[in-house]
Amino acid sequence: MNQFANYSSKREIKMQWRKRFLNSSVSLTVFFVGILFGIMYMVQINSISTKGYEMNELENKITLLERENQKIQFHLASSKSMQSIQSRLVGTELIVADNFQYDSLVGTAMAMR
Repeated sequence: MNQFANYSSKREIKMQWRKRFLNSSVSLTVFFVGILFGIMYMVQINSISTKGYEMNELENKITLLERENQKIQFHLASSKSMQSIQSRLVGTELIVADNFQYDSLVGTAMAMR
C-alpha cells in the first residue's frame, strides 16, 4: 500500500504544482495585459491632446487668412471704384470725351438661315 500512497501523494503534488503554475501564469498574463492596456491608453490620450493643439493652431491660421482675404477684397473693391480710377487717370495724358457721335450703318444686310 505504500506504493499506492506514494503514487497518490506524487499525483497530489503534481496537481498542486499545476494549480500554482496556472494561477501564477494567469495572474502574470492579466498583469501584463493590464500594463499593455495602460500604455495604449496613455499613447491614445497623448495623441488626442496633440491633435487638439494642432487643430487649435490651424483654426487660428484660418481666422488670420480670412481676415487677410477680407482686407485684400476691400483693397480690390476700392481699386475698382470710379473715384480711384479717375484719380489714377489724372497723371496720364488722356482726354475726356465730351461730344459723342453714334453712326448707324445704312443698308446692312443680315444673313438668313
